[in-house]
Amino acid sequence: MNRYFFGPPDWFAACTDARLRRAIAFWLAIFTTFVLVPITWPVKDSVGVLWALSMLALILACFAMTAAETPVETED
Repeated sequence: MNRYFFGPPDWFAACTDARLRRAIAFWLAIFTTFVLVPITWPVKDSVGVLWALSMLALILACFAMTAAETPVETED
């Protein structure tokens, strides 16, 4: 079970550096803000508060990943 649960994140962390992971999280936040929010905009009429809180949580989580990525290795 550990291999399936921890394997992919450990592999991704071993194959990338902290700078790339921060960039991925940042561009995921930009994608969420400028692509996902307009696509899901029509849904907000039926579930407005849920939609707004979900979008806010997604965007803040992506930017939190950007800020929380602490480099373990030395960077230039």
